[in-house]
Amino acid sequence: MDNTEPPRNIQAVMEASNYVRHGCFTMFGYSRLTCICPKVPCGGVAFDTEDYDCPEHEINPAQYLHWASECPGPRAQA
Repeated sequence: MDNTEPPRNIQAVMEASNYVRHGCFTMFGYSRLTCICPKVPCGGVAFDTEDYDCPEHEINPAQYLHWASECPGPRAQA
């Protein structure tokens, strides 16, 4: 019995996302409280919608990215 998953169809994921990625400061989603960029459901920022006056993006522009169609969605506050 073969338990391997089929290869991921990244082209289908990209098309389902309308080629939009979300950026978050952790791989689980969310942005830091000082981030003033418009947010998406995961709490991150849609790629190419960053506010370049945002203090967080000036300090550390590196983010974890996921495709919009694979968005983890809203995260509960701890």
